[in-house]
Formats: sequence, C-alpha cells, structure tokens
Amino acid sequence: MRGHTGRRVTAGVVQAVNPGRHYGALAREVEIAPTVHNRLRFAEECLRLNRGAEAAALLEGCLNGMYAKDPAIRITLARARYAEGDYAGTVQVLEDLQRDTPDHLTTDGRLLHAMALEGVGRADDALQEYAGLIEPFPGEEVRCRYAALLAKTGAEDGALAQYREVVRRVELQGRRRSRLRSVRCPGPDRLAQILPAQHLWANHGSHEAAMDMLIGQKPRAPTPSPGAAAAAPGPAGLPGPSAADEM
Repeated sequence: MRGHTGRRVTAGVVQAVNPGRHYGALAREVEIAPTVHNRLRFAEECLRLNRGAEAAALLEGCLNGMYAKDPAIRITLARARYAEGDYAGTVQVLEDLQRDTPDHLTTDGRLLHAMALEGVGRADDALQEYAGLIEPFPGEEVRCRYAALLAKTGAEDGALAQYREVVRRVELQGRRRSRLRSVRCPGPDRLAQILPAQHLWANHGSHEAAMDMLIGQKPRAPTPSPGAAAAAPGPAGLPGPSAADEM
C-alpha cells in the first residue's frame, strides 16, 4: 500500500494500537516550539482523548495579542469547556464571539450554544436557538434535541409533532426506521416517559410499534415471549424504561 491512502491507513493502525502516541508527539512539539499552531493541534488531540481541561488551558494561552479574539480558537475553547461540563463558560465564550464577530459563529457553534444554554437552564433561549437551526443544520439531530427539550418543558404536543416529522423525513430519504436511533430519536419506553399517556398505546412493546405511533398508525400488538416476566409499570401505568431503549 503506497501513497497518501497508505500513510493514512498506517497512521490509523498506529493510533488504534497506541492511542497516546500522537498525544506525546504533539506535547513534545509544544514544549520545543509553543506556537499557536502547535498548541491548537495539541488541544484538538486533547479533545479527541476527552482531556477537555488540558485543551482549555492550552487554548486560553493562545488568546493573546493578535489572536486575542480569534474565532477558531474561541470556538475550540467553547468545545473544550462544554466537554468539561462548564456550560456557563461555554455560553460566555460563544456569546462574546457572537458579539465581537457574529459572522464567524457557524451552525456547529450555534448548536453548541443551544446545548450549553440548555445545560445552564435557559430553556426558552435554547428552544429559540434550536428552532432557528432546524433548517440550516443537516440531519435530524437538531430537531430531536428540540423535541426533547419541548417535552421536558411541558410542550408535549409540539414534541410529538417534531418526532413525527423526524420519522417522516427519515422515511422520505429511504432510510430504515431502525436508523432512527442514530438521529437521537428515543425508543418507546423513553417516549413513554417524555410524552403524555394519551399519545401512546399502553402495550406498544417494541421500537417498531413506537415508530408506528409516531406516524399516526395503530401499532401491532406485541407477541410476548413464553415465560417472559411482566415489565415493571412506568409512568401512568405504562411499561417501565428499558436500558436498550434509552439514547
């Protein structure tokens, strides 16, 4: 195997065998030449390895002089703070960026902003940000996050409408319903927790049946396995949550 593709495959194998090797090499580069470029590369590697605090420290050290308001560094810093659970710090970085250079806040940055707003309890602001991202953001992640927060704040009908739209769009693209999990659409027991009882059939029993419910069809009755134990009751007498159905 030769050329660029061969080098990429080899690098991937090395990374899988020794995931810390690249981290060590980048750390040495920063020690030898602590340039902004080297620090940024090292910070990205730290984020990949879930070392958010270390990444944040590196990035904060870059925000000086001509780079004091650099959009790319600030967005990466916001990612690092979010990774550490510092939602307030994430909001602060992104809102400062939006104030200083609004044209540089990408759709990815806006999604991170919405998630951080949700994290600090600013639900109304998060809902507004999610709603504004549904059209420009590819895929169904934003719509599902929007629906989940609608349900969490008591807007069950709005949440159900959004989940139905997710199913419609997934099927329109010719994708199997089983792929709904990959776009953050919750399983049936999770739906039993976040949507009111009148929207659900008490004996839905399967992910496929829950998807039927979402698009307005009466679900098929599940066939219980011989000797299966009864599920513990969940909210409003519905089946309790199953780990397999949690996102």
